[in-house]
Amino acid sequence: MKGGIFRKLYMKVRLFFLGLEFPLEDKLFDCRHADFQGALAQSRESDELQIVHADLGDNNFAAYAYNIPLNRIIGKLGRQLTQDLLRVFKKGFCLDGEISMIGKDEDGFFRCEIRIFDRASFMLPYLPDLPYLTSESNE
Repeated sequence: MKGGIFRKLYMKVRLFFLGLEFPLEDKLFDCRHADFQGALAQSRESDELQIVHADLGDNNFAAYAYNIPLNRIIGKLGRQLTQDLLRVFKKGFCLDGEISMIGKDEDGFFRCEIRIFDRASFMLPYLPDLPYLTSESNE
C-alpha cells in the first residue's frame, strides 16, 4: 500500500516539473495516411480513445491514438508530448482519451484534436459499482 502512495506522489512531482496537467489537449499528427483518414471519417467527437506507446526499436517516441468503438488507429501524438509522457509513465504507457474535435484542413484532409486523461478517468464513474476493485481482498 505504501509503495502505491509514493509512486503516485512521484508521478505528480514529475508531472508538475514537466508542466503537464490532465486532461491534456493535443492534435494528432500523421493523420494524412489513407488508413487514418478512413478511420477519422468514421469517427465522432467524444469517441473513447486509448493512447498507447508502442516500442518500435529505433523510434521509441511513437504513441498512437486508438479509437475504441472503431477498433482502429486514427493518428499519432506529437513527438514532444510523447517524450514528456514517457518521462512520467515510462515505456509502454496506456492512457484514456477522447476525440474533442474532428475537422478538415485547407487541403481537404481530416484532422483531429484529442483530450488525454490520466489512467483511471473513464473508470471513476464505475468504481462505486465495483467495490471489489478497491478492496484489500477479493471476497
